[in-house]
Amino acid sequence: MHLAVAVVLCCLTTTGRNTAPLGTTTLVAAAAAAEDDFDFFLFVRQFGPSYCEYRSNSCSVDPFNQFTIHGLWPNYYNGWPQYCDSSDRFSTRNLESDTLKQMDCEWISLTGSDEGFWNHEWSKHGTCSLSVLPTQEDYFAKALELNSQYDLNVALEENGIDLSSGDDVRTEDVEEAIQEAFGVSGAVFKCSRNALVEIQMCIDKTTFEAFSCPSSLSTTCSSYVDIPSSSSGDVPAQCAAYFPDGQTSSSSSSSSSSSTTTTQGEDSGTSSSSSYYSSFFSMMMMMMMMIVIVF
Repeated sequence: MHLAVAVVLCCLTTTGRNTAPLGTTTLVAAAAAAEDDFDFFLFVRQFGPSYCEYRSNSCSVDPFNQFTIHGLWPNYYNGWPQYCDSSDRFSTRNLESDTLKQMDCEWISLTGSDEGFWNHEWSKHGTCSLSVLPTQEDYFAKALELNSQYDLNVALEENGIDLSSGDDVRTEDVEEAIQEAFGVSGAVFKCSRNALVEIQMCIDKTTFEAFSCPSSLSTTCSSYVDIPSSSSGDVPAQCAAYFPDGQTSSSSSSSSSSSTTTTQGEDSGTSSSSSYYSSFFSMMMMMMMMIVIVF
């Protein structure tokens, strides 16, 4: 009995930085360490007009006709880790001002606050990349760097695909544009009602070079894809430097910063607080099992 109580008390001891309200356990930290060993990154960009027209009826912004970042996700060749360290809580104070300024343009939420979106991406995916990108600045800055290195908007425009035209295009033409620009094939295309919503690229976790994605990641688009255009899809003036080929509006308004923290796409409807409580209750169940074993 005394041994069981000691185990519980040990596991309830708070550790680490940015301590969560309910405490972070050594048990959770140990589980997180085991999940740091992933195989590669999946770098995901989304096209706002497609997402808002075909996948969500709750967009809180008028998306511009450019691909923006959804996330940089550690992946296994089959499956992925998630929510690896609940003690490492997101804060914009952990990011450089230049990084935040760029994120305000290139990593925007379509359905809620940008900060809520970034919080979710860090909690679910960033905390699983700590063996490679150990800080929040490392993680978000690397995603921005990759977005510039593999600029989808420039690649498509330079290969004859006009993102503001609203036309249907051959999926093969999109594939060829990416291969022509970056010298790599095997990107993954995600569609909703055959509108191109996301383009995903596989990134080596050591060299950060793109490579052909494994067959376990499948395209969900047909031979032709719809690329809808937003009527108010000009890039805000303050973001022009990050979208050299995008039409620029004279408006100084930035992306939405509403209080809701709902995020889009694969992460829709998930919040960092719910993930924390899920981890906590999972921990409690494990502790109960340990008590049973002692007795």
